[in-house]
Amino acid sequence: MSPLPYIFFDAAGTLFHLTESVGSGYSRIAADYGFQLEPSATDSAFRTAFAAVDQPSYVNGPNEAADRLWWRNLVAQVFSETGEDPDRPEFSDCFDALFSYYGKAEAWQLFPESTAAIHDLQSKGFEIGVLSNFDRRLRDILNALDVRDAFGHVIISSEVGATKPHPKAFHTAAERVGRAPGDCILIGDDPLRDHQGGLAAGFQAVHLVDRPATDLKTIANTLISAHSS
Repeated sequence: MSPLPYIFFDAAGTLFHLTESVGSGYSRIAADYGFQLEPSATDSAFRTAFAAVDQPSYVNGPNEAADRLWWRNLVAQVFSETGEDPDRPEFSDCFDALFSYYGKAEAWQLFPESTAAIHDLQSKGFEIGVLSNFDRRLRDILNALDVRDAFGHVIISSEVGATKPHPKAFHTAAERVGRAPGDCILIGDDPLRDHQGGLAAGFQAVHLVDRPATDLKTIANTLISAHSS
């Protein structure tokens, strides 16, 4: 009998989400350092900057510093687009505070159905892990959200040296769990990085959450039904 496919989850946007908008969080923390960010304008600037910037480059292999530099450059661009000067001396400490805050559980919360979907898949014998473009802060977040122990493997792009949708991210994940790509399934939320990337890398399937119609519980039920004996 063929083993059940290995199920990978994406992280942010799939398992958990921000407790407040980016604009609200940035403006609140930046105010402590003398920056005046308007929340809605900051939200818009962040969306524009995040969509336009390339993912971190790991030309020299896995690199924790590349993640932090990537985020610093992105935040600096957001500040500039909202009329604040990232060359002010206070920006360095402000960025440190932002980077630290978004590595803590208080910045995030699980989607309501995440725990049930994880439990349902495990109860039916599926092995599950995480495959994410998040940086090394992810493990602390998963621990704080009390779901880290549910996942056999947590695979992070900066430790792999490639970000989704690059095939290396998917192939390395499959290798780490001892499976062929065709024995793996990804549950994610990004049409390019998750869906197109996973299928191009040879994953058996990629399921995208599209809440409220298609949430993690719905996808878990679909997978359980498809692979029930």
